[in-house]
Amino acid sequence: MPTRGSFAAVWVVTVFIFVAGAQSTATSQVANPLDTPSPNLPGAPFSVARPGSVFHFQRGQESHKIVVGEADGYFANYVSDGTPQITSPLNERVRRDYLAPRDVAEFNKIWPLAIGKSVHYQRVDPRANSRVWNDEISVVGTEAVKVGEKMIDTFVLRWHSAGEYVAYGSRRTSLPWEGSSTTWFAPSLGWFVKVKYSDNYNEKWEDQLTAYELGPLEAGR
Repeated sequence: MPTRGSFAAVWVVTVFIFVAGAQSTATSQVANPLDTPSPNLPGAPFSVARPGSVFHFQRGQESHKIVVGEADGYFANYVSDGTPQITSPLNERVRRDYLAPRDVAEFNKIWPLAIGKSVHYQRVDPRANSRVWNDEISVVGTEAVKVGEKMIDTFVLRWHSAGEYVAYGSRRTSLPWEGSSTTWFAPSLGWFVKVKYSDNYNEKWEDQLTAYELGPLEAGR
């Protein structure tokens, strides 16, 4: 016959298992702030959409189009609504002409993409070196994003930048700037499919890819 002590022991073990399970559930919920599902992706080497690829984005009530050209190292030539650009396919604010050679080398270390990877670099406005930003970009997770009827696997990257206006030399104003964004980059497309951006100048927006056409494969590939 079970004794009073054995009933107490069973009750203690049951309570312990219940509490531990509840704590485990709570921990898993906090540890995964990204929306599910989260695909298990291998490290992604540098990739950029083929020349001629077209990406259509929606931002609020406005739409815009990107037409991709040739790659330039780890950067991409493209035309955004008629304006030529050379930026990283990970983030349009990382412009090639704003990076000194040492900062190009630092930024390129983000490749191959892998969760937990982070790099720091500096951007400088080429117009008389009038403004400087200190940037960090990190790979924080993976997520499947719906584009049309498809689910596309992406790496999620967080970007943070802070700087201030510089008039000439060390003479500075009191107008510091700080901004951040989250970008969903799809290795299978070689481009981002979603961006959320905000800064302390009250600029805030979200771009969502709505349709795309990949450029033709090169002969023999």
